[in-house]
Amino acid sequence: MLHVTRPIGRKPSGRVLLINPPLEEPHWYGVAPGGEDEVGPTAGTILGWHFTYPLPVGLLRIAGQLLREGKEVYFLDCFSSLPKQYPSSRDRHSPCPVPTVKLTDSWEVRYHHLGLRFEEVDKLLQHVVVDEVLVGCTFTYHSDAAHRVIEIVRKRMPKVKIRFGGIYPTLVPEVARTSQADEVFVGPYPGIEDEALNYEFLGQPPNFILIKGTSGCPQRCAYCAVHKLEGNRFRHRDPEEVFAEIRSKHEQYGLRRVGMWDSNILMQYDEYLGVLLRRLTDTEMPLELTAPEGFDYRLLTPEIARNLKAAGLQVASLALESSDTEYARTRLNRDHDLERLKTAISYLLDAGFEGRCIRLFTMIGLPGQTVESVIRNIRFAWSLGCNATLNVFTPIPGTQLYAESLETLHDLPLQSLHPVFFPCVNDAASKDRLIELMGLGKLDTVHRSQAQSFREVISSPELLAALGA
Repeated sequence: MLHVTRPIGRKPSGRVLLINPPLEEPHWYGVAPGGEDEVGPTAGTILGWHFTYPLPVGLLRIAGQLLREGKEVYFLDCFSSLPKQYPSSRDRHSPCPVPTVKLTDSWEVRYHHLGLRFEEVDKLLQHVVVDEVLVGCTFTYHSDAAHRVIEIVRKRMPKVKIRFGGIYPTLVPEVARTSQADEVFVGPYPGIEDEALNYEFLGQPPNFILIKGTSGCPQRCAYCAVHKLEGNRFRHRDPEEVFAEIRSKHEQYGLRRVGMWDSNILMQYDEYLGVLLRRLTDTEMPLELTAPEGFDYRLLTPEIARNLKAAGLQVASLALESSDTEYARTRLNRDHDLERLKTAISYLLDAGFEGRCIRLFTMIGLPGQTVESVIRNIRFAWSLGCNATLNVFTPIPGTQLYAESLETLHDLPLQSLHPVFFPCVNDAASKDRLIELMGLGKLDTVHRSQAQSFREVISSPELLAALGA
């Protein structure tokens, strides 16, 4: 729903509308042999939505800055909770007119519209009068829906300036400029790096506290664009301010889950994360920490592992990408030391983490990667008593692997770079096999539901057979 926030104690110096667009999200559907009735939508580990609710971090920070500057802020998040006459748009999906795509003989890709429908966006804007509009877009493969929203805004407000920003416009500005926006903003919005997220702009808060306390990356991984988006120099916020933000949202909204969305959170540990963890441990807030981006195992120490556990971290994810160290070095620009990885895992186990709560991030669908190597990655993780979390590779414009994959991609549109298409895998048989292997990615669920030990689960004949063991 459209939410309006006015500056307190003074007349607004202007009115700005910020929009987080809905999405047209593709999803796997199984097809019965011979083209008979469909089997799907897919369910369980490979079967659920690939999509997760995109909290509009950049737009929320910009909104906070605009409000402090005296602007009246109109915020339209097409995924925030809606009034009672609507179902919650975070979970709402409806059929989408985008044509079905045949992926293999066994699988096809269908699109679903997530969030407010375009006609609802149009209706909400019919009486809005503002001086400027900002539209954000995160993923390059979600660009179509953002362009459609800009088109709606342009028809409703032909003379109002529209600015278009976010990760997608920064990575592919030449494509973003084909929208009807007046300006495409490339790079981070100035002055908002330390801005706390104000959930009041959403009308109703999400069910978690999202924290991004660091930015920048000095590394040059071939698949990653963080250094391009955030710069080469690592920086961090004041950990005391981050702690105050967590405490404020916990007290105001009763939220317990804290997502630390940082790419290099262990860098400068003593100056940032170490201070934050100590403050969280000393508090009586019953928090559950998550770190979706994972940890660099090369920086993990016994002390850090103990502090993470004491502060409430539930699952420890370590970035492996590939257990083939030569491939990781020559194709991914990642130097892996598997013995050092095993040591890091021992630190986590000694700190009290169960093996099923230690996840090794591995990538599938990489250029030149075989299905057999993916199986080796899974078995390697299992041999260490850990979970294997499979992340489908998607080539990000502006990265080294994207440039190297251009011949394979055959000028695919941005929408076809979505992970569900396995854009760097050319043969259907490999795609079938990789989708099958995706079903092995959440064995902790099997463990809980069947009350088996993790070791028993990963040694079951059915799973070994699926891996070709």
